Amino acid sequence: MKQLLKIPAVLLIGSALYTWIAYDEYISFTETLLPLLNVQGAFKQIINWVFVAVQAGLGVLLWQLSREKVLHEGKKKHRKMWLVALLSIGNIGLGHIYCGRWQRGLKWAVLFIALFLMNIVFLSSGDSVPSSLLILGFLLLLLVFIVQVIDAIRIATTVHTNYELQPCNRWYVYFGWILIFGMITEIPGYFVKSFRSQSDSMAPTLLVGDNFAVNTFYYRSHQPIRGDVIVFKYPEDETKMFIKRIVGIPDDTIQIQNKIVYVNGKALDDKAWTQR
Repeated sequence: MKQLLKIPAVLLIGSALYTWIAYDEYISFTETLLPLLNVQGAFKQIINWVFVAVQAGLGVLLWQLSREKVLHEGKKKHRKMWLVALLSIGNIGLGHIYCGRWQRGLKWAVLFIALFLMNIVFLSSGDSVPSSLLILGFLLLLLVFIVQVIDAIRIATTVHTNYELQPCNRWYVYFGWILIFGMITEIPGYFVKSFRSQSDSMAPTLLVGDNFAVNTFYYRSHQPIRGDVIVFKYPEDETKMFIKRIVGIPDDTIQIQNKIVYVNGKALDDKAWTQR
């Protein structure tokens, strides 16, 4: 049964490999969040490649665990510092489980997930949430992530030479923890979608290569208004997604003369939206 760990190991390594090969086409949640927080340039690239490295490292780790002999409770086993750090970086609280402190790891995981979901709510709220609050939420999330890694390593230093295996040190506990945590972090995908601008038709609002997030539930509680930027399926080919700004709403009359848009007989003031 322990060989089942090879399945998520292969998936994680494959995901990291795909990201490395097709990086230009790959759009992850971090590729959306970081530009929104004005994190650009080399620092953004470093953070994204750290996530790729964590994926690959966790995959290699699971593969190694799948090859280890089955250990029994009560048997003494050293706790490896590098393994604690890698587990904690790859999955919140997993390093604590490795050290037998699953309750502490669970508390860290709950705190991280709560902050993570809070950031998703902020991100999907659009302009109603100031950018300073978005940055604060992201920094709190990063702080919790770093502190829980340090906490797991600190615990490992006190038990690594004389540790007795606990009921939580089973392969299916590690596997279940990774599976549940992964499912929870996939929740944002149902509320926020990330895209990358492929043309300059929305310049200067969106330039080629810009990443942006879309709240897929926004119009369930709001009415479209003039000036909103929306993403929609192209009617003639629904496999393609278009992004445009709303100019007309129901009962409006739209005219275009000499590249000037008239709404209900009045020229639309679109200087902040367009470049001519």
